[in-house]
Amino acid sequence: MWERFIAQRRWRLLALLVPYLWMVGRYHFVCDDAYISFRYGRHLARGYGLTYNVADGPVEGYSNFLWVLLSAVAESQLWDVVWWSPVVSALCGVLLVVRMEACCRNRLGMGVAASFVATAWFAWCPVATVWSTSGLATMPFALLFFVTAESLFFKRSVVQSVLL
Repeated sequence: MWERFIAQRRWRLLALLVPYLWMVGRYHFVCDDAYISFRYGRHLARGYGLTYNVADGPVEGYSNFLWVLLSAVAESQLWDVVWWSPVVSALCGVLLVVRMEACCRNRLGMGVAASFVATAWFAWCPVATVWSTSGLATMPFALLFFVTAESLFFKRSVVQSVLL
């Protein structure tokens, strides 16, 4: 019965993603370092440039430039950056889990059960789920790193790696 259940991809992904998303919700937190990026993004969106304190002028004190830019976009649209940032991170985590499962099966030639267990090892890891909602670019970075490594290793374009 177990083999038949995980033989269908939609059930495998459901079995991987439901516990992952439950743990993401359970361990949800926004790291205090994320508020640094949010503040830089707010000042950038308001036209003050990349500065932590408006009076100090431009000072680089952020650790993830792309996240600052995304925060600036959210701030310019008056979206709640503290809400959307973990959502974007968690969605990147979902895409990463889906990509990992597909890579294990299609690229590495692992069997259904082995690819399920290998992907579950990551998807159900508390550390991965905690950092899925940290407000930092941890999951987007992990996703981009994975698809880049996959595309380099298997000589595919990054677009093909994400879509296939």
